[in-house]
Amino acid sequence: MKQGTIPWYRLRGHNGRFKKAEPTATSIASTTLKASTTSWASTTLRTSTTSTDLPRHCTVKDLKDSEAFSKVFVKQDKLGEGGDGMVHSYRHRSTGDVIAVKVPNDKKEIASLELEAFYLDGLGQHNHIVEFLGYNEHHGPLGPAMFMRVADLGSLGHYRDALCKQQRQRGRPGQPDELTIWKLLRDMTLALDFLHNHFQSAYVHRDVKPGNILVRTPDGYDTTAGIPTVPIFVLADFSRLTPHPTPEGETPKRWNGTPEYAPSPAERRSQVKPCTDIWRLGATIQDFALGKSPHQSKVDFMLDQKMQGLRHPNLDDRETWAKTQWQYARPVIWRPINAPPEQYAYMRDYRPYSAELNTVYTSLMNRDPKRRPTSQELARQQVPLIDKKLKMTKNWRL
Repeated sequence: MKQGTIPWYRLRGHNGRFKKAEPTATSIASTTLKASTTSWASTTLRTSTTSTDLPRHCTVKDLKDSEAFSKVFVKQDKLGEGGDGMVHSYRHRSTGDVIAVKVPNDKKEIASLELEAFYLDGLGQHNHIVEFLGYNEHHGPLGPAMFMRVADLGSLGHYRDALCKQQRQRGRPGQPDELTIWKLLRDMTLALDFLHNHFQSAYVHRDVKPGNILVRTPDGYDTTAGIPTVPIFVLADFSRLTPHPTPEGETPKRWNGTPEYAPSPAERRSQVKPCTDIWRLGATIQDFALGKSPHQSKVDFMLDQKMQGLRHPNLDDRETWAKTQWQYARPVIWRPINAPPEQYAYMRDYRPYSAELNTVYTSLMNRDPKRRPTSQELARQQVPLIDKKLKMTKNWRL
């Protein structure tokens, strides 16, 4: 299949087992989503390019029929919740295999979930894109459900908490190792390069952040060694995915994501571009490295506002700070991750990272979008260097 096209796969039954259909080349960019998503969902359940990660002994009916699903799977933990739905883990009763199931919180979120499934199905498989297993529009009280491969280590934030706890238990500073941050940069670079450069149009994720990055244990990893410091990072939540440039006849999309990782106001007002994903990756790396929101602190923001004669909420007024107006008013700022310990004296576990890592991370948060590296440049220049670093360690997987 030529580059720039997206393979589509339909689920078809073969003695009740999953089987991949012959693909046909279709470009998402040339698809009219306004009309196509409904007809897509109403045709049949789909799977990704392989069914190797579906639970053993799972049939088409088990996912397509909600009654059959409830007999085969047991609901377990809540894995996450966002503006467009919630995710729970489900365990297969006979095999113990676990999958993730995303459902809408209310009827307003149905279209968003359906669109996300449509996009994930069209994108196909990638090592660092969440693996789409299927979609059923008649799953529960509110209708649809999307089935995905589970990430056993949770979101990036949950992984950081568990990793730092392990580090302290081993007598080390409670922060991620530098190699872990390089691996995060590597995996997210490859995910964004895939979206930005491997289709007829670039696709902008629009909401790269710790909550939308999942973490899983590499295949073959010895789990008795504890939480892996070099896991596999996977980009998730594609409900805001949008093509760039905007297809003819459609309204240009603007930035629409979480304020804590937002670019500058000028960039938020303009048409969304791939460089916005790069900024958010930089802000995410800062958060992961320092364990601190990239938002300017409330105290510093209040001082800036006071110097300009502008109003601000009281420091202890949590309700007002939580309003969208003030969430966006506080800027996302760059902070060095190689600063001397005394600069971050309030972070008891902080140890400076290398100047090399700080330089690369800093380039992602350049205020001038044109001076940020592209995902393609990062993939060509940084990924090979990171791979060399990884090959010097044990128990890692690409």
